[in-house]
Amino acid sequence: MFARKFLMDENKETAKDAIFALAFAVGRIRWSFNPNNKEERQIVKFACDLCRNISEAEVRRLVELIDGEHFSGPQGLGERCFDVLSCCFDTAQRVLETIASDKSLTMERRSNALYLLNECDDEKLEENHEYYRNDSQLGDVYDWMFQPADESKQ
Repeated sequence: MFARKFLMDENKETAKDAIFALAFAVGRIRWSFNPNNKEERQIVKFACDLCRNISEAEVRRLVELIDGEHFSGPQGLGERCFDVLSCCFDTAQRVLETIASDKSLTMERRSNALYLLNECDDEKLEENHEYYRNDSQLGDVYDWMFQPADESKQ
């Protein structure tokens, strides 16, 4: 319960720790090799219930906190952010779509939002290739994400 309250903490490190704490419980079903025992199901349910009513402001804060962070595996803060947002995906989806299409934000933040919208799944993102390339709001983000590494430094 404290972790949920600390998502909006002014100290970014405290807020990031809060993401990890919540996501460790919420993500057990996704990352655990044995999520089928009764105790784990209770932990997952309790954590999901805590995260179910995350506000739009909290979603924006979570996306802000993953700037410069990794998405790789259960220790990646981006993946952990997804675990938390999966509990309130209706709200999160609206906010993530807004962030991804907001041309006043950094490409990193916009691409993180687009990646989260695609459930942190490279294959799903690539399957939607035509849609994103032809979308006037998201095409530039998609192109930025998939440009060759040496071009991204320019």
